[in-house]
Amino acid sequence: MRTLAVRPWIVHSITGAATPGRDSALQRAVVWSACLAVGSLFALLWQPAEPQRLLPFLVSFGAACLAQLTVRRAPSVAWLAAIGAAYSASTAWFAVALSLSPGLQLFTWLLVVAWASAYAIWTVMIAVRYATRPATRIEPIAKGASGEPLRTAIPIVSTRKNVPINSVT
Repeated sequence: MRTLAVRPWIVHSITGAATPGRDSALQRAVVWSACLAVGSLFALLWQPAEPQRLLPFLVSFGAACLAQLTVRRAPSVAWLAAIGAAYSASTAWFAVALSLSPGLQLFTWLLVVAWASAYAIWTVMIAVRYATRPATRIEPIAKGASGEPLRTAIPIVSTRKNVPINSVT
């Protein structure tokens, strides 16, 4: 019986496992943040149509796009963009929950407040996963051209002669 030699990335794509070099938790966070961004569009149905109401959706969608673009090259940026996208998407639902009039039915109010709370919980879940991730390495974006980590931006000043601090010379 002959066995077929298959490249690892083909096996991973068939089995659904994460691609080597990618953090699957990061990929899930990016997908969740994109779903939350698209879901924030439904918050527009609860309020009068005004141009400024689109801002949370546009910011969250832009952050979700940034997260997807930086998954491989700068995972820390992708994490922070995913958290920002989820937070921005949740603010649309917070605005709806705050603008509800007391004359609404209890079921409608509970539905909107529960949805806004779910968005807040999803945002916190993404942030907690970022904070507790096992890989605490310096990301590629924080390395210099030589591959060494960048030093701090505090300049080191050296003087040629020792001068006492309180001297007048």
